[in-house]
Amino acid sequence: MPPKPTILFMGRIRPIKGFDIFIDALARVPEARGILVGDITDNTQQLINNLSKRFGCPARLEVHPWASREQISEFFKSATLFVFPSIWPETLGIVGLEAMAHGVPVVASDVGGVRQWLQDGVNGALVPPRDAKALAEAIRRLLNSPNTLHSMGQNAIRTIKEGFLLEQHVTKLLNLYEQAASRGKSAAIIGK
Repeated sequence: MPPKPTILFMGRIRPIKGFDIFIDALARVPEARGILVGDITDNTQQLINNLSKRFGCPARLEVHPWASREQISEFFKSATLFVFPSIWPETLGIVGLEAMAHGVPVVASDVGGVRQWLQDGVNGALVPPRDAKALAEAIRRLLNSPNTLHSMGQNAIRTIKEGFLLEQHVTKLLNLYEQAASRGKSAAIIGK
């Protein structure tokens, strides 16, 4: 665990990804620093700078452009919590799974397919979308409970091992194809 509580956001700098909600929430948790990793351009950097100044947290927010796989791993190792404040109904949210694979609990908006991998109170926390106050409260609650953070990190790793490894995905996919092919053969026989 990093010496100073560190909240990580990683994603495209688009309103649907909730980067602005992350910055607003970070401002409400003065004991934490934030790291934002994304598709930084001159325009998005200016937008992030303006938001962090408006919310009063520019000194606590580090901004980084897209990173290599090794750098991404280092960012996860430096994080106490990962936030996924998307307002879009994400089909899955792969980056949340990546955080959990590194043992980092996730605080996420309750949108789309997030509930497929995030169990509220077990491996992270769910919050209403577009709600920086609720995001900050969940962050603060977890930061104030190191034992809970630790157990959520362990549960996050267990979640990945029990249902989200590549081999498991490929096996499930092959089974679906076999079932579909069997149904196709049955339908062809019945149609004769």
